[in-house]
Amino acid sequence: MITKLLKTSLLTLMITGISATAQIAGYDFDAFGFESQNVEWKTGNSGTVVEAWTQVAGFVQSDEQAKNGTYSMKADYSAVLATTPKLQTYRSNVNNEGKFEIQSTGDYIVSVWVYLTVLSSGTLKSTVQETSAGTYNATFDLSEVGQINTWTQLQAQLNISTLGDSPTKFWTTLNFTSAPVSTIVYLDDLLVTKGSLIAKAEVLDNVSVYPNPAKENLNISAPAGSEITITNIAGVHVKSLQADSKNTKLSVSGLNSGIYIVKVVSEGKSYVTKVVVQ
Repeated sequence: MITKLLKTSLLTLMITGISATAQIAGYDFDAFGFESQNVEWKTGNSGTVVEAWTQVAGFVQSDEQAKNGTYSMKADYSAVLATTPKLQTYRSNVNNEGKFEIQSTGDYIVSVWVYLTVLSSGTLKSTVQETSAGTYNATFDLSEVGQINTWTQLQAQLNISTLGDSPTKFWTTLNFTSAPVSTIVYLDDLLVTKGSLIAKAEVLDNVSVYPNPAKENLNISAPAGSEITITNIAGVHVKSLQADSKNTKLSVSGLNSGIYIVKVVSEGKSYVTKVVVQ
């Protein structure tokens, strides 16, 4: 259980207007981080969350690489695949791991972490959809991954214009519309969040946030002058400050136990990570 909770580092992107109320409910971080085991689907089978969501075979849960936690999702394109693997999160519809409620129309961001063993072009597509609300496509260009054997976050903008019947339970699909070449692809932490990309996201490097989980204090290493904010998973701001120096100690002893988002912004670049407060 602790391992599952340690799926961190969600958003390295620039978001405006985080609402004081939740805009997405029921989002399963463990499932969309490809951590979950013993997931049931309607045929009566059970297995890993990747197996549960498989619509076309080719993706597998892997412990070879992980942005956070123990597992990521792997597609081996080191050789040409006969079929294009595809996930549909609706398929684990016994306990609804793959469904979430979008509560208002507007701008949303879809992000995913990508790890390549060989630099490659290719296009990854994630849909956000619901039968009565329509289908919205987010596309990610793998050529934007500029380094091998390291994790890079890609993001795309969506505008959800229709909610359909309330409560609207959205789900996603994930597949390649243009196949990568000669590389193994690992994917981790697929996330849908309310907000708008201001511009091409720039990642703030050399930031560390520890310990995780935290009980009394968080230590944040970031450039002096950085704006640091903490929100809960409902999007409510609980702490904010400006870093006076490179190393900042932030008390979390007064926060309720749970998952929080720490965002660090400096000179137009941002770093966001998920932390657990015990």
